[in-house]
Amino acid sequence: MSHGPLLHQSAALYGFMGVIFAVLLRASPDPKVWRIVQAATLGVDLALLATMYALLKQQDRLDVKGWGAGDWFNAVFTLWVAAIRVAYLLEVGNTVDEKAKKAR
Repeated sequence: MSHGPLLHQSAALYGFMGVIFAVLLRASPDPKVWRIVQAATLGVDLALLATMYALLKQQDRLDVKGWGAGDWFNAVFTLWVAAIRVAYLLEVGNTVDEKAKKAR
């Protein structure tokens, strides 16, 4: 079975996300836009983690002792950026005053 179509679809998704991050978020200072993009990207992060789990289970490699460097990097990096997105969405560390929050 060829993984070519899946790789092309993944490349298209990441290309789209790159444009959104590079253009839209720089064109709009609106916090609502930033929150929507971060929430949508968190959905992608969660889907990536679920896919990784399913693939490792299918390969009978859920035991972390059998993971390679790539497996560790993918899991840790995706969990890390997902945690950052969650913190952003929960406004952890936000120092904006209440008047500015109401304007959103």
